[in-house]
Amino acid sequence: MQLPKKEYMLMLSYLVRSVTWFMFIFTHSLTMLIILQIILGLGEALGNPAFDSIFAEHLDKNEHIHEYAVWKIVEKFATAGATLLGGIIVSSFGFNTLFLLMSSLALASAIDILINPKRLE
Repeated sequence: MQLPKKEYMLMLSYLVRSVTWFMFIFTHSLTMLIILQIILGLGEALGNPAFDSIFAEHLDKNEHIHEYAVWKIVEKFATAGATLLGGIIVSSFGFNTLFLLMSSLALASAIDILINPKRLE
């Protein structure tokens, strides 16, 4: 059996994340929270290797170490910024707004991959 293309694995991961973040809105028990965290982790495990593989294919041969290092710095700053923004959203509008926003962004990413599945050359 042949595995789907990396792009579709990434798309599936975004769909799993989107549904899971949306389901957080309806979580009212510790058991449900734990189950959703496990599903979210599986979505991350499905998507992160696909993303890293696609990213690695587009690194320049003699600049790959520098480009990867720059990407990791950008990624960590983006994570820090998203954490700060998430805190502001939760403080101002509540968790449901944050979960709805996260779900919407993940769904938009999945749709973008579906509409534009080509790799950059």
